[in-house]
Amino acid sequence: MAKITVKHYLNTRLKPLLVGEVVKYPVYVSANYKGHDHKFKSIWIKNRLSETEFQDNKTIKELIEYEKNIINEIVIFEREVVNIDFNLHLFHSTFSIVNLFLRGSLITEMIEQLLKFIEDKTGLDLEFIELNINFKSVKFWVNSMNSNIYKKETQTKIRYYFMLLMFEDNFFTPSENNELIVGKVLNFYEWKKNGAREKFIKFATEKDFSSNSDLISLTQTHDNMINKWIIDGYTI
Repeated sequence: MAKITVKHYLNTRLKPLLVGEVVKYPVYVSANYKGHDHKFKSIWIKNRLSETEFQDNKTIKELIEYEKNIINEIVIFEREVVNIDFNLHLFHSTFSIVNLFLRGSLITEMIEQLLKFIEDKTGLDLEFIELNINFKSVKFWVNSMNSNIYKKETQTKIRYYFMLLMFEDNFFTPSENNELIVGKVLNFYEWKKNGAREKFIKFATEKDFSSNSDLISLTQTHDNMINKWIIDGYTI
């Protein structure tokens, strides 16, 4: 596999930000891969920095190393591509991969089965029914797991998604001001390379999730969604 060289730097070619007498510049990334030098603004370091902050700040050093690791992981997936859109992939690394499972077939299955249930119970034509579902409501998911509206297979997927939500809430609680912190976003890098996948399986097993075969099968489905997302780069 072709080697990639990644370097972070202060882009002093841009207009600086003056804070008192301190000069600050945005942090950029240079990623040299297959003879192509990709230059783009750092996604994980949003603030402009002084030379001292860039060189000595421990948190900044952690973010730089983390962003480098993510870039290397992107290359593993995009090994056949020369002009990789690192900026897009890094932007995606700031988001949780939990909703990928919901955005797969689950949300479509749930809506179709819920509409069918309403039609059967009321006799109303589906074209007159409009749903307004709060998918962010914990109560909705708890009620869905215990509902007879959905098929058994769909209920298992609902329980799996709810397990993902609980796992994220337990181990990846974001900062109150949405500041990007290493290890606090359940992104594709944490899932694939930092042990979150294995940790989740252990978590779900201890919570008595359905059967082990269902857990492994749905986790593989989730893996495939994540892989496709990294390669295709669509938005959650």
